[in-house]
Amino acid sequence: MSDDLNNGNYSDLAPINGNQESAVVDISLHRKESEQLKLDDEIAVFLGGGGKISHIDSNVTASPPKKPESNYGGQLK
Repeated sequence: MSDDLNNGNYSDLAPINGNQESAVVDISLHRKESEQLKLDDEIAVFLGGGGKISHIDSNVTASPPKKPESNYGGQLK
């Protein structure tokens, strides 16, 4: 069953006590956990190869600032 979940095959999963929402939450939690494990493995490989992780402030983005838009006169486009 675990391999089915990793491959995205959820056809054999039935709702728990008829509660489909609970089954969706279980799948979602499993998917989140498997993504976290995958990320942890990738980080370990990166650090093992001599990579370094530096702190980046939360307000820093790779996107350039947007050009300000003028709404002079309040007319809609």
